[in-house]
Amino acid sequence: MARARYDLRKDRRARASALELGGAHARYTRLSTRPLHILLFLLPLIVFYEIGSVVYLSEEIRAERIVGEFFAWFDVGWVHIPAALTVIVLLVWQFISGDRWKVRWPVLGWMALESVVWTAPLLVLGLIVARVLGIESGRGLIEAVAMTSTGADGADASPGGVGALGWQGLATIAIGAGIYEELLFRMVGLALVHFVLVDLLLIKDMTGRIGAIIATSIAFALYHNGVLSGGDVDWALLVYYVVAGAYFASLYMIRGFGIVVAVHALYDIVVLVRPFG
Repeated sequence: MARARYDLRKDRRARASALELGGAHARYTRLSTRPLHILLFLLPLIVFYEIGSVVYLSEEIRAERIVGEFFAWFDVGWVHIPAALTVIVLLVWQFISGDRWKVRWPVLGWMALESVVWTAPLLVLGLIVARVLGIESGRGLIEAVAMTSTGADGADASPGGVGALGWQGLATIAIGAGIYEELLFRMVGLALVHFVLVDLLLIKDMTGRIGAIIATSIAFALYHNGVLSGGDVDWALLVYYVVAGAYFASLYMIRGFGIVVAVHALYDIVVLVRPFG
C-alpha cells in the first residue's frame, strides 16, 4: 500500500512537471511572436546596420531604399526612416495589442538559439545549390547575395567592389537584408496579398495563405534577379530564391517577424562572411 501511494505521488509530480514544462514552452512560443520581445530582439541588429551602413557601405540595402522611396513621395527624406518605421510599427503593435510591458529576458536568448536552429536547413539548401552550380567556396552565391541586396553591380558597393569589403561591411549587408527584405516581402507583402485574396476576393483563409506564400516567393526571386551578366536566366539561382522565399514566408507565418529576420541575417552572414563549399 505504501509503495502504491509513493508511486502515485511520483506520478503526480511527473505530470505536474510535464504540465509546467508545456506551459513554459507555450509561453515562450507566444511571447517570441509578440511585438515587445520582437522589438528588443531586433533592436541591436537595427542599430548595428544603421551605424554600419554609414561607416562601411556606400550603398544602402535595396529593400530599405524601396521603403525610403515610398516616403520620399511625401517629402519625407530622412535617411533613417526605414529603421524608424520598423521600430514604430512594433511599438504601435504593442500599444494596440494590449500586451503587458513586461520583458522576460530569457525569451530573447531562446529566440537567438531558435534562430540558429532554423538557419541550418537553409544552409544545407545553399550547399546543394553551390554544388549544383559547380562553384567553389560558394563565391557565386556570395556575389549574388551581396550585389542583389545592395543593388550594386559589383563596383558600387564599395570603392574596391563587393569583394573588397571587410567582414564588418559584409555583416552589415547581411543584417540589413535580413531586416528590410523581411519587412518588405513578409510583413508587408504577405499581409497585402492575403488581404487581397481573402478579404477582397473572399478566398478561403488557408488558400489565401498559400497564395500569399507563392506570390511573395516569386516576387522575392525576381527581386534578387536570377539573371547572369550575359543575359541568360540562371534557373538554379532563380529556383533557389523561390524556395528560400517560401521558407522565409512559412517561417514568418509559424514563428513571427523576429525569428525570420534573425534566420535571414544569420544565413547571409554565413554565406558572406564565412563562405562555405
